[in-house]
Amino acid sequence: MTVDPGSAGRQNVGMLDAAVLESLRYVCLALAALSNLFTVVLIATTWQSLPRSIPAHFGITGRPDRWGGRWHLLLVCAIQTVVNAAMFLASQDQPFVSYFQAMIGVLMAYSVWSTIRIAKGEATRLNPLILYGILALLVVPAMFQVLIK
Repeated sequence: MTVDPGSAGRQNVGMLDAAVLESLRYVCLALAALSNLFTVVLIATTWQSLPRSIPAHFGITGRPDRWGGRWHLLLVCAIQTVVNAAMFLASQDQPFVSYFQAMIGVLMAYSVWSTIRIAKGEATRLNPLILYGILALLVVPAMFQVLIK
């Protein structure tokens, strides 16, 4: 029986990679959960001070181009919660799904925070550097995943 002397090292590296990926998965899941919690707490603590009309959609420049009722924030929060739950279930055997889950959670939390700031007159638009930075963190790894398959 011949044993490849390098095979044991490769198995350990593979286990380490799996362990690192699993740890990163938990970090991403925690970030997704925290962003969802942040959104819920932010809406709950600012609800009474919000005007009746808030930004409901933003143009490419980050400025509001449609306004709607405060219930839009509840809709975004509900969508964020459903997406979080669905992606959590999907990430059980796909560690990279949890990364996308975290980035989507951060993007949605940022949009709710910015919407509230704009509605209160504390800002006039979304910060394009933050918005496009989060989108890049979401899109670039997705493209990389497609290219390596």
